[in-house]
Amino acid sequence: MKRLRESAEQIKAEYLAGASSYDLAAKYGATPQAILYQLKRLGVAIRSAKEASATSTKPRQTPPLHGSGRGHPRFLDLPAAELIRLYGEGWSAREIGLAFETTDTPILKRLRDAGVAIRKAGFSEWHVCTDGHRVQSRWEYAVDNWLSRNAIPHVVHPICPWCVGKPHAYRADFFAKGHYIEVWGVEGNDDYEAKRVEKTRLYNAYGYHLIELYPKDIIGGAFSPLQVLL
Repeated sequence: MKRLRESAEQIKAEYLAGASSYDLAAKYGATPQAILYQLKRLGVAIRSAKEASATSTKPRQTPPLHGSGRGHPRFLDLPAAELIRLYGEGWSAREIGLAFETTDTPILKRLRDAGVAIRKAGFSEWHVCTDGHRVQSRWEYAVDNWLSRNAIPHVVHPICPWCVGKPHAYRADFFAKGHYIEVWGVEGNDDYEAKRVEKTRLYNAYGYHLIELYPKDIIGGAFSPLQVLL
């Protein structure tokens, strides 16, 4: 880690010039997530897989990771042991995909091939935040720690106000300074999307202040929708 800190500015320059976190990890003898940590520490916005492919100035030596099938050249390059370790630490398949500048599809394929039980989309093992709160996704973990860093009192998983006293109640992710906060971290799930739409409708119908965050608001550390709380 010390070597990475000493080389952080050079890593930043190479990343902004188009190098991938995967290539930088190989060059500096680190893991992709360690490279991304240094970049985030310096305030660098992390590229999505699509953006990385579109903006890269470095010619690819192998096809991009978006192909399907276990015989795809880049799929064979994915380090199974590293993927298993990250997934076991609570990273989502989407987050791991971002670290390797790909989608979650080849990540999930490699994990399943290795016999790893796949968690329900959007959820990981319980995380204990810096203030002691327990949350069940890395997105919530990041938001809770942001609130704590900025000394903003907050409640985790409060019952939505229109559900008080009902047996099957919706819960928000957070409540802070008169605002309910929802972290929408699941994509491509019809049931989850229907729930998101319905909850948003109810917040609006009852006139409650709602702050919504998506992964793009959290990756890179901007947390822009939360600035209203400062």
